[in-house]
Amino acid sequence: MSTKEWEKLIDKEILITLVEVRPVLWDKTLDKYKDNTASIVGWREICVILVEDFEAMEQRQRQEFGKLVMKKVETDERCLTENTKR
Repeated sequence: MSTKEWEKLIDKEILITLVEVRPVLWDKTLDKYKDNTASIVGWREICVILVEDFEAMEQRQRQEFGKLVMKKVETDERCLTENTKR
C-alpha cells in the first residue's frame, strides 16, 4: 500500500480521539510519558485500530505507517497551536 493510500485511511478526528484517550502519548506530567515501551504500545494500538491487518503487514510497512500516523498527529498539533496564537 502506498503512503497516499494510507493517508486516506487516517481520519483526522478519529486519530485525535485515539491519541487523546492515551495520555501516555501526550501528557508530559505522567511518569509513563518517558517510558518508551508504553509509548510504542500506545502507537501500536492506534495503528491496529486504523488498519485492521496492521499486525499482518511486514515490519517495514508497519514502521512506515506508524511514522506516518505520528507525523500526522504532530502536524495537526502544530496547526492547532499556530491557530490559537493568532
